[in-house]
Amino acid sequence: MSMNEAKVKQLFGTADFANNDALLAMAHAEYAGNPTNNLTPTHAGKICHDTTNDDWYISHGTAASEWKIFAT
Repeated sequence: MSMNEAKVKQLFGTADFANNDALLAMAHAEYAGNPTNNLTPTHAGKICHDTTNDDWYISHGTAASEWKIFAT
């Protein structure tokens, strides 16, 4: 089961604690549309769900243009 970033923040809050970044890194991002338009990945290997088209992307770098679709 994958958990999105919003759910992680809801469950654990946004307080600054040692593993907050690690938890968010494991969670997938959600974006309405193709993430290459405006979403900058936090790290290579970040997963993003396009909630408009129900497509899934993975980043291969840390620039917005570095998303690749891997499931539709």
